[in-house]
Amino acid sequence: MYYERYYAGDIAAKNREISRLTKENRKYPTPGSLALMSLWTRKRLAIKELRSQIQQKDS
Repeated sequence: MYYERYYAGDIAAKNREISRLTKENRKYPTPGSLALMSLWTRKRLAIKELRSQIQQKDS
């Protein structure tokens, strides 16, 4: 019984780690992932990049 609970907790911890890494990787797209992204996503990403460049110029 204890082992089953421990194992389920271990799986949950691994899933949390995977989702955290996935979120981090979304911040830094690779050229391959850019090709697979939808047009909408690429547009949003470009807008975000332009905003950050404008903020850097202002400061």
